[in-house]
Amino acid sequence: MIALLAAASCRHDRIPVAKASTNLSPRFSPDGSKVVFSSDRDGNDEIYVVGADGQGLTRLTSNAAKDLDPSFSPDGSMIVFDSDRDGPVAVFVMNADGSHPVNASNPKRAGDIFPAWSPDGRRIAFACGPSFEGLDICVMDSDGGHRKVLFGDPGSREWEPAWSPDGKRIAFDSDRGGAVSIFRMNADGSGILRLTNGADGSPSWSPDGTRIAFFREAGQGTELFLVDNDGRTLVQLTA
Repeated sequence: MIALLAAASCRHDRIPVAKASTNLSPRFSPDGSKVVFSSDRDGNDEIYVVGADGQGLTRLTSNAAKDLDPSFSPDGSMIVFDSDRDGPVAVFVMNADGSHPVNASNPKRAGDIFPAWSPDGRRIAFACGPSFEGLDICVMDSDGGHRKVLFGDPGSREWEPAWSPDGKRIAFDSDRGGAVSIFRMNADGSGILRLTNGADGSPSWSPDGTRIAFFREAGQGTELFLVDNDGRTLVQLTA
């Protein structure tokens, strides 16, 4: 939500927002001209796109299922999202105009959520698991091939994978060891490193790959933090 508000901070009155709707998971297109997001403004969670100036709101999906967590491919031609339209929640890929949605992950277990493109567009990381209480970090080719589990533990949950800009590492949330914290690993699943120790979530890499932004639950709300990619320096951004 923060990215969408930032994109339209000066023109918020121009964005058509349905009364009492929930608008989530905004992601810019690679050229910065559009924002894709999910919204229940028409009564059901669907994928929408809007210009970064707040103009040209377009609904991309339309079905009885919940379509969530969208993002553009690195070249801007495709959009990945998760949906329960085929039963278990799966990772879908469609053209950027909403045409030709394809179930790429076809889960045989509880479902696949929080998809994220690799910087080269060849792979998609996502959370997968036997249940939503037992999630792992998985990866597959962008066409759904070569699916495998990168990291997971029967006693913990891992989700919200985020690729580093060079594609060599993946940050993610995990509740292993207690409170949900930010971890990172190499793109092959090796080199697991815990970066934070708090009620943390939604990691996002800096463009140069040296730092990771995230939120931390604090009191009755949440605050924004930065941590170095080695976990050594932690900086609080909001109070």
